[in-house]
Amino acid sequence: EGWLDKAELLRYRPKETIPMYRMAGLCEYFYGAMLPSTGMLTAFQLKPHHPGVVLSAPSPENPDQPAPYVPRKKFLRVFDESQRWCSILGAQNVADVNRMIREGKLREFIRVSEALHDRSIAAIADDILKRQARIVMIFGPSSSGKTTFANRLAVHLRVLGLEPVMISLDDYYRNRSELPVEPDGSGDLEALHTIDVPLFRAHMQRLMDGETVEIPRYSFHTGSRMEKGVPLKLAPGQPVLVEGIHGMNDRIVSELPEQLMYGVYVSALGCINLDDHNRIRTTDVRLLRRVVRDNQFRGTLP
Repeated sequence: EGWLDKAELLRYRPKETIPMYRMAGLCEYFYGAMLPSTGMLTAFQLKPHHPGVVLSAPSPENPDQPAPYVPRKKFLRVFDESQRWCSILGAQNVADVNRMIREGKLREFIRVSEALHDRSIAAIADDILKRQARIVMIFGPSSSGKTTFANRLAVHLRVLGLEPVMISLDDYYRNRSELPVEPDGSGDLEALHTIDVPLFRAHMQRLMDGETVEIPRYSFHTGSRMEKGVPLKLAPGQPVLVEGIHGMNDRIVSELPEQLMYGVYVSALGCINLDDHNRIRTTDVRLLRRVVRDNQFRGTLP
């Protein structure tokens, strides 16, 4: 069929046989299970949208109807930028990455990718300086790279003459013994009620007023706060970088001075697919990152 990317990937499959799907003369291989018949797909909608189309899946609230289309201009703009980066990197799928590894070109791929990210982060740092923002909220889903991004942003802000300090919302977790238990006996550490929101807001307000506060330190190994925190006092004009899943939640930021705030959404958006017909889900990438992180740094078994 001329699908060289797929043929290249199948060389790495350890099994001698593979399942194929056929429809209207088209024979194709997919990663994961597919429905036995397209006749089972009744609730969907195709909508033209430059430079392609939008496929609306069934609505979770009403599975018999396609979900309404919600335009997300920023999201689509980031996807467009992501594809442009892939073009610069010369990698559209895993077959391209495998080729780079074989040819010894992966280090160059990493260096160019890091340079692209640095340019974006430098532009964000310039905007923060221009707006004279004091509270930079860095938020996004679990294992999306918030802490790594915050550290890199801090370096770029220092290049501009600022002295940013970093605060993690994770340190404002309530003791695990105080949290409600899920039906399976576990605790949901991604829920907003796990964070001591009043304490965080009080600390941020006092920091903006020039007072000294004791920032708590949370231990994931013990599931509780440490006895002593870290004292912090901001100099005039000194920015603070706050990173956490709920960084821009209304209950957290509603009482903070809006004119001093700056929000950055971070996610591990991958532009490289398995092949031209099978994408790599961003949630799968974040799940892998979380398993590694929790096992190495948070005392959690995979």
